[in-house]
Amino acid sequence: MILDSARPADLTPPAWRAVAVMLLAVGMALGARIARMPARRVAAASGLAGLATAALVHAGARRAQPATCSAAEPAQPAPAAPPAALPRITVVIAARDEILALPALIHDLGRQDHREPDGRPAFDVVVVDDRSTDGSGAAARRAADEAGLREVTTVVRRQAGAQPDGKGAALAVVPDEFVRGAAVLVFDADARLGPDVVRRVATLVADGCTAFTARRRVAGRGRGAVVQDDEQTVDAFIQRARGALGGCPEFRGNGMAVATARLRAIGGWRIGALTEDLDLSTRLAIAGTRILPADDLEVWEAPTATVPAFARQRLRWAEGSVRRFLDLLPAAIASAELAPSAKADLAVSIAQLTLPTVLLATVADGMRRRSPGSGLALVGAYVGTAWVLTAMALRDDARREAEAPPSAVRAVVTAVYLLHWVAATPAALACVALRPGPVRFARTRDRRLPPA
Repeated sequence: MILDSARPADLTPPAWRAVAVMLLAVGMALGARIARMPARRVAAASGLAGLATAALVHAGARRAQPATCSAAEPAQPAPAAPPAALPRITVVIAARDEILALPALIHDLGRQDHREPDGRPAFDVVVVDDRSTDGSGAAARRAADEAGLREVTTVVRRQAGAQPDGKGAALAVVPDEFVRGAAVLVFDADARLGPDVVRRVATLVADGCTAFTARRRVAGRGRGAVVQDDEQTVDAFIQRARGALGGCPEFRGNGMAVATARLRAIGGWRIGALTEDLDLSTRLAIAGTRILPADDLEVWEAPTATVPAFARQRLRWAEGSVRRFLDLLPAAIASAELAPSAKADLAVSIAQLTLPTVLLATVADGMRRRSPGSGLALVGAYVGTAWVLTAMALRDDARREAEAPPSAVRAVVTAVYLLHWVAATPAALACVALRPGPVRFARTRDRRLPPA
């Protein structure tokens, strides 16, 4: 089936540009002021703020419960329903020039144990061939035949030249009649799955979960893969804490699951969203649906293999977060469905958009005046807080996996690595403020595909 969703590209509204400029200006002014403060005072204040942040996250993580949505006690979830009673799931994969990765994912789907009593798959597969030029659509059909999924697989072709760009726009072209499951489960084309993932998703849906996100894992043994996986571990730890404290956990693009009826009720995927996962998370929260971090549900993916690919990916993620807040923050503040704790959580997230600019401006002004003490104190507090959070997250993960705790050096490496967000976030604000033309979706390239 061939669909053409060509539409005029969305431009950045002038009000968004003005707000982005203001955030940059405020961050730079605060940074310049902090750079002139005594370094000891900056170190004490930023250190206390870091300790308070770590303590809050630790308290939230301790309160977090295993993923369950039933009225039963979280510590004693209801037993899994028999296969015939579990709902049907629609798996959707957006793929653009993914001929190397896509067949492996479809073969993983062919091994899923979510089956009807007669052995047929209790799920459908919809592959969106998003303007591919490498034969991804044909490869998906061949892989579906080989995996025994021909009868439940549909390939939707999005025409070349369709606008706007992006994964959200690709997901938006899937017709409603192709979504026959009780819930939609979204994977990136490079995802790798265990054989029980779809059944476990169906079990959570049967338990009453309407929106939840799998834990993203990064495959590989190289240094880059390990540190990217540790970053996902820290993120999952923080997401659990946010949920336990009444905040707004968010989807992470690979392994998103949402009830079909709930997705349609809020208008489905938005074609102009740069980061479809964050956009959908906030719109669901505004409508009264919280995202559940399902940490025991793992989805593996490929690490980025080159620095340029990594930089493009992180800039897109940061810009998508900025655009999401600029677009949806007024509705979130006005929403009667969001509790004060959830609105406070969003406010903290917005503050994080300004903090990197403050830090960079403090360092830059201190270097210009040859008085870098305050900037170094702020950087030290940032890395120190990241180190504490990383150490807690890695220890918690080791406990869950019944493994030996990782070394302190590993946490230090990850904490320093997380400094890249200090560069990515101000760059994203600058893109929103200054870059003309349509929203640009920089697809992640140069990945090391996971092994079978």
